[in-house]
Amino acid sequence: MGSPFKKFRIDYLLFALSAGFVLLLVLVISFTSYQYSSRELASNTSRYQRALLEEINKQLNILFDNIEQISLTVSGNIDLNEIMEPEASEFLEYQKKRSLLEYLAQFTFSSPSLQLIELYIPQPSGYYGLEEFADLLQQQELLEKPWYPMIKENDSAWIGQHTMVTPRGNEEVISFARKLYSNSRQYQGTLVIHIKAAAIKQILKGQADRGDVNRVLLDSGNRRVTMVGGLSEDIELESYLTKIEGS
Repeated sequence: MGSPFKKFRIDYLLFALSAGFVLLLVLVISFTSYQYSSRELASNTSRYQRALLEEINKQLNILFDNIEQISLTVSGNIDLNEIMEPEASEFLEYQKKRSLLEYLAQFTFSSPSLQLIELYIPQPSGYYGLEEFADLLQQQELLEKPWYPMIKENDSAWIGQHTMVTPRGNEEVISFARKLYSNSRQYQGTLVIHIKAAAIKQILKGQADRGDVNRVLLDSGNRRVTMVGGLSEDIELESYLTKIEGS
């Protein structure tokens, strides 16, 4: 094989070598820049998503803490022993129950995210309601709720999204239940605060997000509270949790 220096002019060879070197250099720089840009984009996206999720978590905690605080306020401000004592007349009985419902309804009035507040007590004399804002119900009705097992052995519990029948039709709600006790720890009733599921979903979706997002809100026992996006089947959620636990 002959030497290329004998076949081609030296200036051609130098030009070809220079062009090849420049091309190689451009490729290396382009690849390095692409790698750096990709890492920087991924890092920026990760920081943005982390900041967004932290803000969502903050808003949800504010809402949930407010709901739990309402239940504690009610627990400390009402005397159910007095409520359950029979009055001398039906009118006095009605007035007493009405005053209780008006007290409960003020919390629903003041919070757009609340759907209804229910109070279940062992022996109410009849049904009492206040314009879809507060209800006084019998304990037996609580025992028949499909979500009752979640509160049966607990003093308080969050209940995941479920359908609630109202005079306006079916409403999707997320609920917080707290048992009420006397000073001697005698059970007196159960307070259930129903929150509009749409209000929590709006927070979970995030105002800054555009388009569809998939997010699921779980309680401390990995039970689904609610979700947004395409995660609608239980098997998908189970697979998602398995993937997280295995990572």
